[in-house]
Amino acid sequence: MIAVGHRDVTLVQVVDSRPGPTAFTPAQVGALASIATTRLARYGSGTPTPAATTTGSGPRAVDEQMPVAGVAPLISSRLFVAASQWSSPGLTAGQPTTAGPAQPEGGLGGVVQCETDAYLSGVAGRYGIVRIRAGHSVAAYLGVQRVRLFEDVDAASLVAADLARSTSLLAHGCTFGNGTVRATPGPSQGTYRLDTVFADGSPTVSAWVGVTAQHTPGAVSTVVITKAAHPGQAFTELDRPLALARQK
Repeated sequence: MIAVGHRDVTLVQVVDSRPGPTAFTPAQVGALASIATTRLARYGSGTPTPAATTTGSGPRAVDEQMPVAGVAPLISSRLFVAASQWSSPGLTAGQPTTAGPAQPEGGLGGVVQCETDAYLSGVAGRYGIVRIRAGHSVAAYLGVQRVRLFEDVDAASLVAADLARSTSLLAHGCTFGNGTVRATPGPSQGTYRLDTVFADGSPTVSAWVGVTAQHTPGAVSTVVITKAAHPGQAFTELDRPLALARQK
Protein backbone atom coordinates (compact mmCIF):
# COMPACT_ATOMS: atom_id res chain seq x y z
CA MET A 1 0.00 0.00 0.00
CA ILE A 2 1.12 3.59 -0.63
CA ALA A 3 1.15 6.35 2.01
CA VAL A 4 1.24 9.94 0.78
CA GLY A 5 2.49 12.98 2.71
CA HIS A 6 2.87 16.65 1.75
CA ARG A 7 5.88 16.00 -0.49
CA ASP A 8 6.71 12.40 0.29
CA VAL A 9 5.40 9.03 -0.79
CA THR A 10 6.27 5.74 0.87
CA LEU A 11 5.44 2.16 0.00
CA VAL A 12 4.26 -0.13 2.80
CA GLN A 13 4.96 -3.73 1.89
CA VAL A 14 4.68 -6.72 4.22
CA VAL A 15 6.59 -9.83 3.16
CA ASP A 16 5.60 -13.19 4.63
CA SER A 17 8.30 -15.76 3.85
CA ARG A 18 6.39 -18.65 5.33
CA PRO A 19 4.82 -21.16 2.93
CA GLY A 20 1.07 -21.31 2.56
CA PRO A 21 -1.55 -18.59 3.08
CA THR A 22 -0.28 -15.37 4.63
CA ALA A 23 -1.09 -14.60 8.24
CA PHE A 24 -1.48 -10.89 7.47
CA THR A 25 -4.83 -9.37 6.55
CA PRO A 26 -5.49 -6.37 4.28
CA ALA A 27 -6.86 -4.54 7.32
CA GLN A 28 -3.56 -4.96 9.18
CA VAL A 29 -1.55 -3.67 6.23
CA GLY A 30 -4.00 -0.79 5.88
CA ALA A 31 -3.47 0.09 9.53
CA LEU A 32 0.29 0.23 8.97
CA ALA A 33 -0.24 2.49 5.96
CA SER A 34 -2.45 4.75 8.07
CA ILE A 35 0.32 5.11 10.65
CA ALA A 36 2.84 5.85 7.88
CA THR A 37 0.54 8.53 6.45
CA THR A 38 0.21 10.16 9.87
CA ARG A 39 3.99 10.16 10.35
CA LEU A 40 4.57 11.68 6.90
CA ALA A 41 2.05 14.42 7.62
CA ARG A 42 3.74 15.14 10.94
CA TYR A 43 7.44 14.76 10.10
CA GLY A 44 7.76 14.63 6.31
CA SER A 45 9.55 17.24 4.21
CA GLY A 46 7.46 20.27 3.41
CA THR A 47 5.28 19.77 6.45
CA PRO A 48 3.97 23.22 7.37
CA THR A 49 4.04 24.42 10.94
CA PRO A 50 0.52 23.87 12.26
CA ALA A 51 -1.40 27.06 12.86
CA ALA A 52 -1.51 27.60 16.57
CA THR A 53 -4.78 28.45 18.22
CA THR A 54 -5.30 30.74 21.14
CA THR A 55 -7.12 29.91 24.34
CA GLY A 56 -9.14 32.92 25.38
CA SER A 57 -6.74 35.82 25.66
CA GLY A 58 -3.73 33.57 26.26
CA PRO A 59 -0.53 33.60 24.24
CA ARG A 60 -0.10 31.83 20.93
CA ALA A 61 2.32 28.90 20.90
CA VAL A 62 5.43 29.27 18.75
CA ASP A 63 8.00 26.75 17.54
CA GLU A 64 11.62 26.79 18.68
CA GLN A 65 14.55 24.51 17.94
CA MET A 66 15.50 22.90 21.24
CA PRO A 67 17.58 19.90 22.34
CA VAL A 68 15.33 16.95 23.14
CA ALA A 69 16.45 14.02 25.29
CA GLY A 70 14.84 10.62 25.01
CA VAL A 71 14.86 7.48 22.94
CA ALA A 72 15.54 7.33 19.22
CA PRO A 73 13.95 8.34 16.97
CA LEU A 74 13.74 11.55 18.98
CA ILE A 75 10.47 13.45 19.16
CA SER A 76 10.47 16.76 17.27
CA SER A 77 10.98 19.87 19.39
CA ARG A 78 7.94 21.34 17.63
CA LEU A 79 5.76 19.29 20.00
CA PHE A 80 7.20 21.12 23.03
CA VAL A 81 6.44 24.52 24.49
CA ALA A 82 9.09 26.94 23.26
CA ALA A 83 11.68 27.50 25.99
CA SER A 84 11.44 31.28 25.60
CA GLN A 85 7.70 31.15 26.40
CA TRP A 86 8.32 29.81 29.91
CA SER A 87 9.71 33.17 31.04
CA SER A 88 7.40 35.39 33.08
CA PRO A 89 7.52 37.77 36.05
CA GLY A 90 5.93 35.17 38.32
CA LEU A 91 8.13 32.25 37.31
CA THR A 92 11.52 33.78 36.52
CA ALA A 93 11.15 37.42 37.63
CA GLY A 94 11.34 38.25 33.94
CA GLN A 95 14.66 36.51 33.33
CA PRO A 96 14.86 34.84 29.88
CA THR A 97 14.50 31.07 29.71
CA THR A 98 16.29 28.59 27.47
CA ALA A 99 16.38 24.83 27.01
CA GLY A 100 19.29 23.06 28.66
CA PRO A 101 21.54 20.62 26.79
CA ALA A 102 19.97 17.24 26.06
CA GLN A 103 21.54 14.92 28.62
CA PRO A 104 21.11 11.14 28.38
CA GLU A 105 18.03 10.19 30.37
CA GLY A 106 18.47 7.42 32.91
CA GLY A 107 15.63 5.03 33.58
CA LEU A 108 12.44 5.23 31.54
CA GLY A 109 11.81 8.95 31.42
CA GLY A 110 10.36 9.73 34.84
CA VAL A 111 10.04 13.44 35.61
CA VAL A 112 8.37 13.32 39.05
CA GLN A 113 9.31 11.45 42.21
CA CYS A 114 6.47 8.90 42.04
CA GLU A 115 7.22 7.76 38.47
CA THR A 116 9.35 4.71 39.18
CA ASP A 117 10.77 2.50 36.44
CA ALA A 118 8.35 -0.22 37.57
CA TYR A 119 5.46 2.17 36.94
CA LEU A 120 6.80 3.44 33.61
CA SER A 121 7.68 0.00 32.26
CA GLY A 122 4.01 -0.59 31.45
CA VAL A 123 3.59 2.64 29.48
CA ALA A 124 3.76 2.45 25.70
CA GLY A 125 4.76 5.19 23.25
CA ARG A 126 7.94 7.16 22.64
CA TYR A 127 8.90 9.99 24.94
CA GLY A 128 11.04 13.10 24.77
CA ILE A 129 12.12 15.52 27.50
CA VAL A 130 13.09 19.21 27.39
CA ARG A 131 14.49 20.84 30.52
CA ILE A 132 14.10 24.58 31.04
CA ARG A 133 16.48 26.94 32.81
CA ALA A 134 16.85 30.65 33.54
CA GLY A 135 20.63 30.95 33.42
CA HIS A 136 23.38 28.40 32.80
CA SER A 137 24.14 26.80 36.17
CA VAL A 138 22.68 23.58 37.52
CA ALA A 139 20.69 25.66 40.01
CA ALA A 140 19.12 27.61 37.14
CA TYR A 141 16.83 24.74 36.09
CA LEU A 142 13.20 25.45 36.96
CA GLY A 143 11.01 23.18 34.87
CA VAL A 144 10.68 20.24 32.54
CA GLN A 145 8.26 19.05 29.89
CA ARG A 146 7.89 15.45 28.81
CA VAL A 147 5.96 14.61 25.68
CA ARG A 148 4.80 11.04 25.23
CA LEU A 149 3.72 10.16 21.69
CA PHE A 150 1.43 7.25 20.89
CA GLU A 151 1.45 6.42 17.19
CA ASP A 152 -0.81 3.37 17.20
CA VAL A 153 -4.09 3.27 15.33
CA ASP A 154 -5.86 3.49 18.70
CA ALA A 155 -3.76 6.48 19.84
CA ALA A 156 -6.81 8.35 21.12
CA SER A 157 -7.69 5.61 23.60
CA LEU A 158 -4.04 5.32 24.66
CA VAL A 159 -3.95 9.08 25.34
CA ALA A 160 -7.09 8.84 27.46
CA ALA A 161 -5.68 5.89 29.39
CA ASP A 162 -2.35 7.64 29.95
CA LEU A 163 -4.06 10.78 31.25
CA ALA A 164 -6.18 8.71 33.65
CA ARG A 165 -3.14 6.74 34.84
CA SER A 166 -1.00 9.86 35.33
CA THR A 167 -3.75 11.77 37.13
CA SER A 168 -4.35 8.86 39.50
CA LEU A 169 -0.64 8.59 40.28
CA LEU A 170 -0.29 12.31 40.97
CA ALA A 171 -3.47 12.48 43.06
CA HIS A 172 -2.42 9.69 45.40
CA GLY A 173 1.24 10.65 45.91
CA CYS A 174 3.60 7.88 47.01
CA THR A 175 6.16 6.75 49.54
CA PHE A 176 9.83 5.99 48.92
CA GLY A 177 12.84 4.96 50.94
CA ASN A 178 13.45 8.30 52.62
CA GLY A 179 10.04 9.86 52.78
CA THR A 180 6.61 10.58 51.38
CA VAL A 181 5.23 12.56 48.46
CA ARG A 182 2.02 14.36 49.43
CA ALA A 183 -0.33 15.63 46.72
CA THR A 184 -2.49 18.76 46.81
CA PRO A 185 -4.90 19.27 43.87
CA GLY A 186 -4.56 22.54 42.01
CA PRO A 187 -7.39 24.81 40.85
CA SER A 188 -7.20 23.48 37.28
CA GLN A 189 -8.01 19.95 36.20
CA GLY A 190 -4.97 17.69 36.08
CA THR A 191 -2.73 19.94 38.19
CA TYR A 192 -1.14 19.11 41.54
CA ARG A 193 1.46 20.35 44.00
CA LEU A 194 3.70 17.51 45.11
CA ASP A 195 5.48 18.04 48.42
CA THR A 196 8.32 15.61 49.06
CA VAL A 197 8.70 15.24 52.84
CA PHE A 198 11.93 13.52 53.88
CA ALA A 199 12.11 11.17 56.85
CA ASP A 200 15.61 12.37 57.75
CA GLY A 201 14.40 15.92 58.31
CA SER A 202 15.77 17.41 55.09
CA PRO A 203 13.84 20.45 53.82
CA THR A 204 10.58 19.67 52.03
CA VAL A 205 10.81 19.97 48.24
CA SER A 206 7.78 21.13 46.25
CA ALA A 207 6.95 20.73 42.57
CA TRP A 208 3.90 21.78 40.59
CA VAL A 209 2.81 19.23 38.00
CA GLY A 210 0.17 19.12 35.29
CA VAL A 211 -0.81 16.68 32.55
CA THR A 212 -2.73 17.40 29.36
CA ALA A 213 -3.48 16.04 25.92
CA GLN A 214 -2.02 18.01 23.02
CA HIS A 215 -3.42 19.18 19.69
CA THR A 216 -1.22 16.65 17.88
CA PRO A 217 -3.04 13.29 17.82
CA GLY A 218 -1.44 10.82 20.21
CA ALA A 219 0.61 13.40 22.16
CA VAL A 220 0.44 13.85 25.94
CA SER A 221 2.41 16.40 27.96
CA THR A 222 3.57 16.33 31.56
CA VAL A 223 4.74 19.78 32.66
CA VAL A 224 6.66 20.23 35.91
CA ILE A 225 7.70 23.46 37.64
CA THR A 226 10.39 22.86 40.24
CA LYS A 227 11.19 26.46 41.16
CA ALA A 228 9.23 29.69 40.94
CA ALA A 229 10.19 33.28 41.72
CA HIS A 230 6.83 33.61 43.48
CA PRO A 231 5.69 30.16 44.72
CA GLY A 232 2.25 31.51 45.58
CA GLN A 233 1.68 32.02 41.85
CA ALA A 234 3.05 28.63 40.82
CA PHE A 235 -0.30 27.11 39.84
CA THR A 236 -1.05 30.12 37.65
CA GLU A 237 2.41 29.79 36.11
CA LEU A 238 1.80 26.08 35.53
CA ASP A 239 -1.45 26.78 33.68
CA ARG A 240 0.43 28.90 31.14
CA PRO A 241 2.77 26.23 29.65
CA LEU A 242 -0.05 23.68 29.88
CA ALA A 243 -2.25 25.95 27.74
CA LEU A 244 0.60 26.33 25.25
CA ALA A 245 1.15 22.56 25.22
CA ARG A 246 -2.49 22.02 24.24
CA GLN A 247 -1.84 24.04 21.08
CA LYS A 248 1.06 21.82 20.05
